[in-house]
Amino acid sequence: MLAHHLAPGAAMVNDPLDNARIEAARAAGNLPSPKGVALTLLQLADKENVTNQEIARVIKSDPALAGRIIRAANSVHAGGRRPVASVNDALVVLGFAVVRQLALSFSLIASYSGGKCDGFDYRAFWSHSLLTALATRALCARKRVIAAEEGFIIGLLQRIGELALATLYPMEYTRVLKEAGSSRVELLRGEQRAFAIDHSEMTRAMLFDWGLPEALVEPAHFHEFPERGRFERGSRAETLTQLLCAARLLAELALADEGQRETLSPRVLEFSLRLGVDAAGLGEMLGSLAKDWAEWGAILQVETPPIAPFQPGAPSRAFRETSAKRVAGEKLRILVVDDDAAIRMLVATALTNWGHSVYSASSGEEALRLAVEMSPQIVVVDWVMPGMDGIAFCRALRATGMGRTMYVLMLTSMEDEEQVMEAFEAGVDDFLAKPVNLRMLAARLSAGQRVIAMQAEIERDKDEIRRFAAELAVSNRRLKDAALTDALTGLPNRRYALDRLAQEWAGTARLSRPLAVMMIDIDHFKEVNDSHGHEAGDQVLAWVAERLKQTARASDIVCRLGGEEFLLIAPGADEESARIAAERLRAAVEAGAPLNEIPSLRVTVSLGVASRMPGVADTAGLIRLADQAVYQAKAGGRNRVSVALPQGFEKKPDGSLKFSTSPPLNR
Repeated sequence: MLAHHLAPGAAMVNDPLDNARIEAARAAGNLPSPKGVALTLLQLADKENVTNQEIARVIKSDPALAGRIIRAANSVHAGGRRPVASVNDALVVLGFAVVRQLALSFSLIASYSGGKCDGFDYRAFWSHSLLTALATRALCARKRVIAAEEGFIIGLLQRIGELALATLYPMEYTRVLKEAGSSRVELLRGEQRAFAIDHSEMTRAMLFDWGLPEALVEPAHFHEFPERGRFERGSRAETLTQLLCAARLLAELALADEGQRETLSPRVLEFSLRLGVDAAGLGEMLGSLAKDWAEWGAILQVETPPIAPFQPGAPSRAFRETSAKRVAGEKLRILVVDDDAAIRMLVATALTNWGHSVYSASSGEEALRLAVEMSPQIVVVDWVMPGMDGIAFCRALRATGMGRTMYVLMLTSMEDEEQVMEAFEAGVDDFLAKPVNLRMLAARLSAGQRVIAMQAEIERDKDEIRRFAAELAVSNRRLKDAALTDALTGLPNRRYALDRLAQEWAGTARLSRPLAVMMIDIDHFKEVNDSHGHEAGDQVLAWVAERLKQTARASDIVCRLGGEEFLLIAPGADEESARIAAERLRAAVEAGAPLNEIPSLRVTVSLGVASRMPGVADTAGLIRLADQAVYQAKAGGRNRVSVALPQGFEKKPDGSLKFSTSPPLNR
C-alpha cells in the first residue's frame, strides 16, 4: 500500500497526513494514478507468457484508448502504407513497449491536465514531464543502463509527487509554491514543513505502489540531488540517477528563456559528459528531441513550444564556489551573519564599499539557507546567537558538499583556549575579535582571499583533468561504437548482433517473454555485382539496410551480418507477429527502386523466421533455424518468408508443438 512507504507517524500542520487519509484519497480517486487499462498494461509487462492477443483484449476494453492508439499508429506510420485499422495491427506496428508508453501518457494527462491548485502550472508540468521522458529515453538508448522504454516511463513519472501534492492539497500547495519561488531546495523544505513529506518522497511511495521496481524508483527519488542518494560510485543506480538528472536539466534547458539557458547550459553539458555525450552529441539530441516532442505532443495534446538550438558553454565547476576564475583581489560573494543589527550593518557596509557582493542574515538558520542558495566564498559569522549559534552553523555548513570549501571567519569576544579549539574542530578558518576593527577585518579578508585563490588554482587543475577524462570517455565510446557498427550501412555489425541476441535471450528466459529473429538475404545479389559492379552492389546494400530500418518496428534491432545477409532481432514478438513483420519487410523492399540510374533494377529479399520455443536450446540454435528457413525460402522461389520449426517438431492443428519423426516443416 502507498501508506506503507510514507514516513511513519507523519503529521501535517493542522491537517494530519496519516495512513487513513492516504488510503481514503486513493479510494476516492483523488491521488493521481494511471486508470484502469493503463495500470493493467503497466503491470502486465512483468507477467509471464503474455501474448499480443491478451494485450489487445485489455486495450479493447477501453474503446476511447483503443481509438487513440490506432490513431497514433496511423500518425507514426503514415505515408502510403496500409492504414492501421485494429488494435492488433497497432501492436504489430508500434510494439508493446510504445503502446504501454502511450496508454500511460494518455491516462495520466487526460485525467490530470488541470486542477484546483492555482499555483501549480499543469500544462507546463506535462510539457516538462513529456520532454523529460523523451530525453530519458534518448539517453538510455545511448547509455544502455536500462531499456529505453523503461526510461520513458520513469522519466514521465519522476515528478509525479508534485502533481499528487497539488491534487491532495491545492490551497496549501499554492502557498508552498509561492514561498519557495524558483528554489527547489526551498520547495522540498516547504513541503516537509506543510505536509511532513516532500514531493520526492511522495513520488517514491507512489511508484512503489504502482509496482515499479526499486532499481527504477530509487534513482527517480534522488534525481534532483543525486549526491543525496549515496549510491556506490560507478554503480547502475548512480548512473541512472545522474541520467535522470541530466534528462530533467535537458528538459529545463529546452523550456528556459535565453537568460536561464546561459545558466543551465554548462550544468547540462557537465552531466552529459559524465554520460559520454559531448556538446555536439547534445546538440544533435536536442534537435531530435524537438521533432519527437512535437509528434508526441500532437498525439497527447500537450503544449510543445519551439526549442532553440543548443549553444554549448564551458562545463560548470564541480563546486561553483571555488571557480577557477576567482583570484585574490577580485570581487567576492560574502555572507555576514549576526543577530546584532548594528554589527551586521557595520560589517556589511564596509564590505560593500570595498566592492564585494554582500548578503546578510540575522540567524544561523537563515544563514544556512542563504549559503546553500547564494554559495558565498567567505562567511563572516558571530559565535553567540540565539537558536543555532556560530559553532552549530559551521558544523551544519561543513556537512554540505559546497560548504566544505567556504572560508569561515568567526566574530567573537571569547578567548578561552578550549572554546577556541572547539571552534577550529567545528571548521572555523580564522577569528576576528569584537568589537570589530575594520583594518583587522580587511587583513583577515586578505588572508581569506589567498586561500580562495589557491582553491581556485587547485580547482582549475581538477577541471582540466575532468575535461580530459570526459573527452577521453567520449572518444573511447566512439571507438567502441565504431567497433560494433557496419561502416557501409551504419547498422550494428555481427559482433553487436550476437551480443545483443544473447542479452535478449537471457531476458526472455528470465521473464518468459517471446523472442524471434529473422535472417534476411538479398536475392541474386551476386548478379548485381557481376552486372553493375561492386559500387552498385554497395549502394544496394545500403538501400536495403535503410529500407529494413525504416520498416521495422521501433523495438526491433536490424543488424548486418556480412555480405548480403542481415539479422533482425524482434524482442517480445511471437511467431505469428514475427511472420507478419517479416512479410511487411519483404513487401517494402520489393516495392522500392534502389538505384535511380538503373531504373530497371529491382531487388527482393528472402526471409527466414525462427522463434524461441521448446527444442531451441540457445541463440546459435535460433540463428541456425532462421538460416535453414532462409534456405527454404530461396529453394521455394525466393522473395518470400519461411517460418522454421525446430528439428523433430511439427505443429498440431491448435498451434502447439508435438514431437515428430518426420523432417521439420517450414512454411
